[in-house]
Amino acid sequence: MMKIRRKKDNKINLKTLGTIGLPILLIGGYITREIQNRMIIRKISEVLDNREETNEKILEIAVNMGKSLEDLNREDIYGFCLEGLE
Repeated sequence: MMKIRRKKDNKINLKTLGTIGLPILLIGGYITREIQNRMIIRKISEVLDNREETNEKILEIAVNMGKSLEDLNREDIYGFCLEGLE
């Protein structure tokens, strides 16, 4: 008499998947969050550096024109920013 063998399913048990998958998801989420945080910090640093450079340029132009920062009005500063971008 021949024994009939059933093929084993190649499906992963849900319990095993949960046991393995959950830590992977948590670690993956943590890594993703860290990468995003570092990118945000880097972008903020770039913006602050650019702002500092712009302020230095405005001060330099004002000094060259013989004006103090108190004498400058908004239009002057806007014009200086445009000149700095050219």
